[in-house]
Amino acid sequence: MDWGVSNQTIQELEDKLFSAILIEQRQFNSIKKPVSEKIDFSKHCSAELSKTRGTELKNNPLFSGRGHGPYVELIDGSVKLDLIGGIGPYILGHSHPLQIRSFLKASRGCLLNSTNFIPSELSLQLSKSLLEFCHGSALTHCWFSGSGSMANDSAMRLLWHKRVPRTRILAFENSFAGRSLVMQSITQGDSSAKDLLIDYIPFPKDEDSTYRSLQILEQLIKEHGDSYITFYGELVQGEAGINLPLQGSLAKIFKAIKKQQIPIWIDEVQTFARTTQLFAFQKFNVEEFVDICTIGKAFNISAVLFSNQFSLKQGLGGTFQANIASILFAIDLLRLLKDGAFFEPKGRSHKLESSIAMMFKNITAADNKFNSRAHGVGLMWAISFKNGTQNFIEAFLKDLFENGIIAWRAGRQHHCLRLLFPYTLTNNHLKEIEDIFIQSFSKFNDSES
Repeated sequence: MDWGVSNQTIQELEDKLFSAILIEQRQFNSIKKPVSEKIDFSKHCSAELSKTRGTELKNNPLFSGRGHGPYVELIDGSVKLDLIGGIGPYILGHSHPLQIRSFLKASRGCLLNSTNFIPSELSLQLSKSLLEFCHGSALTHCWFSGSGSMANDSAMRLLWHKRVPRTRILAFENSFAGRSLVMQSITQGDSSAKDLLIDYIPFPKDEDSTYRSLQILEQLIKEHGDSYITFYGELVQGEAGINLPLQGSLAKIFKAIKKQQIPIWIDEVQTFARTTQLFAFQKFNVEEFVDICTIGKAFNISAVLFSNQFSLKQGLGGTFQANIASILFAIDLLRLLKDGAFFEPKGRSHKLESSIAMMFKNITAADNKFNSRAHGVGLMWAISFKNGTQNFIEAFLKDLFENGIIAWRAGRQHHCLRLLFPYTLTNNHLKEIEDIFIQSFSKFNDSES
């Protein structure tokens, strides 16, 4: 499907510009220390941005717009390994050829953004491509939104339309649904939305929590019967510390929920394309239970997918779908993942997961003090410590940052290091990451002795 204007001259110039940009960006391919002449400027910009945002920036991470693969340059001239991907969007790293092509192709058009009132033809192409991946589920419709929280709000609007006057939501403990007013109600358990009540069941990470989850679920259904709007859940809890479900546990819980004819809404804003299947509900073999699914982050455009029972005569509202470059990138990302057989048994996703697991085995073996443990799936990983205080984790993150790694934290009562890896990692990158982690472990082991 064509976008915007095109002729031979435009195509030739676009190809030249693509090559020129890629050649320049590829120069950023190793860790570098800050440039002394740029440090004061960087600190000034961080302080000014902290003032305008009203909250302090952590570790001075202002990007310069230059970088390649997992490497990104900051405005102080340093180059670091970006292992958090902007909290999710940069699943192909920086200046990937698909990204550059998307920017250039988007510039051919007359619009910056596609809207829900007058969507572009690209929206149709993306919707159809995305829904083709939903095999095994009842998901047949798609509505785009500007962010993960907005996609989740759209899911709630669908449910309210079809499930009024019900007032309760079932959810896993330690859920993270986003930052909007209604999503904060699910995230924090302190409902600010009028007449919306959240009942929690344990996340089934082992046999004990699975048993308790089923017992509490049974009791809640006895007490509240037909009062539930929906069940909401993440299949891998990212913000809570990369919590993984016990194999087979989700199906047991979802069968009990569906027996009561309660719709199941799966939040894949963070897990989409990050497990060893495109959707985590396929990874954990629960696609048959899903009525609504929300996605975002790695897709670079957010959406709510839903079954025919939730279709509406009118739209869900919201002005913007996404900018045109993001839509073009999402189309090409799906094509890459499919044509590249990323999710086949011997595909890129499985191989990278195995390589990351081996790297962490080597890293944690170097720890003789903190009883560190790595756990994760696909590209989503965490390292937990015996001393999992927020202060300890932030000190460790600062040391990693100074040595060339951008990571982040997760967890609530017990904090951990969180990493969202890009698909563009090579074995050489993994060895570099391993060496830096071992260096930091050595420093902290010595300081605690």
